[in-house]
Amino acid sequence: MRKIDVEAWARRVIDMVLEGNRVEDSRVELKAHFPGDHPHIPEDDHVFKHARQLAGHANAARGAELLWLFGLDDEAHCITDVATDKREHWYQRISSKFESLVPELLECLTIDHADGVVVAFYFGTERAPYLVNNPKGGRIDFEVPWREDNTTRTARRRDLVSVLVPVQRLPDAEMLLAAASVGRPKDRLVFCLDAQIYLEPLGEGQIVFPFHRIRLESPELESIHLSRWSPYFASAEPAGAFGDGKHTSMVDCRGHAIVLGGPTSIALRLKWFPTDMGYDVFPDKFDVTLRLQPSRLGTDVVLRATFSSERPIRNKGTIAPIALDISDYENAERIWIAEPTNSCGQAP
Repeated sequence: MRKIDVEAWARRVIDMVLEGNRVEDSRVELKAHFPGDHPHIPEDDHVFKHARQLAGHANAARGAELLWLFGLDDEAHCITDVATDKREHWYQRISSKFESLVPELLECLTIDHADGVVVAFYFGTERAPYLVNNPKGGRIDFEVPWREDNTTRTARRRDLVSVLVPVQRLPDAEMLLAAASVGRPKDRLVFCLDAQIYLEPLGEGQIVFPFHRIRLESPELESIHLSRWSPYFASAEPAGAFGDGKHTSMVDCRGHAIVLGGPTSIALRLKWFPTDMGYDVFPDKFDVTLRLQPSRLGTDVVLRATFSSERPIRNKGTIAPIALDISDYENAERIWIAEPTNSCGQAP
């Protein structure tokens, strides 16, 4: 990835944090301070903690690149303005805590923002597994750390096996357009989400996205029992090929999965049937994280968007390129149009 691409990825993450979003995922880590700047953690302990976290992050990444940002506080949603002269010293110090190999530092950038300075580290992880020294000494010399969600633990056997099998990299993904609606077409409440998504494989071989492994996350929709649920119904078609079948040379959407064979755009439709309730319980604005989990890969494709209420439809042209069935929007009681922010966990 070019330096400008790394910077663009980092700036998207910075903007999302400053807007109040939590963005740490399988490829992104945020740090408010360099070791020595934290008021409550001794410097050497802090260095080892960072080394262990980086090793765990890199081991679980399965060959994907990582982005670490220093000077960004995702709890306070602010830039802490770190000292940039510590960036090279930091990498040298954490390297001393590794058994031998260290995740390769591909780029190190200082990013000037209106609110301060952020330092970006971009790592390669293709030579996993990575081991760190045991700071307590004793009979156990080294540990293989592993990242799970946003925590670091010791790797288990199944984790080590996953490092040793051939790596299939996640595709690049971008949400191009999205819309949502809620209505009661047949005396049953239906919530629909339509999205046009661009997918581009980064390696050889097909990638399979089973429909039942699609998840929606939205704090604002928690009370409606949609968040973190799989959709009751899911379908997809090659974008721009509506009515021409469910497959092309690049993608096959027949059956119960999306089978990706090359770069393409798909139109994805998801439906939920929540408990019957009034339309007013649905917020005017909500954030959505859409997770697509490929078969045989331990990391999700993550897409994000902010949906804002729009009723009635000002222009059907804004819906027609997105929805597989425009009638759902013509008959809906409430409609939302999305502003995609895409994934900070995917390469741009």
